[in-house]
Amino acid sequence: MEILKLVLIILPALLIIFSGILKITKNKKIVDMLTIMGVGEYLSLLGLAEILFALLFLYPPTRNIGFIFLICYFSGALATDLSHKNTIVAPVVILVILFVVQYINSPALFF
Repeated sequence: MEILKLVLIILPALLIIFSGILKITKNKKIVDMLTIMGVGEYLSLLGLAEILFALLFLYPPTRNIGFIFLICYFSGALATDLSHKNTIVAPVVILVILFVVQYINSPALFF
């Protein structure tokens, strides 16, 4: 069971870190998409934030604060996508995964 919990924490964190790396390295598709949304000039900052928050989520003593930062970050992404009439699938899926993983690992946080 502990290995499953560890995998459930590592997989979303790695996906978020990969997303942050794509932003920092200025992947053309991401640059184009985020420039249209008006946040293209903040790509490096957004990428660094994603990586930092995912690392906080990975480290057990800071997992709860990492979870909170990630929820805030992806809630903002969801709001931005909604305001630009883009698909909201990606931020919603990430938010659901984060909540499920956090609930499995720390159910006391929700009560």
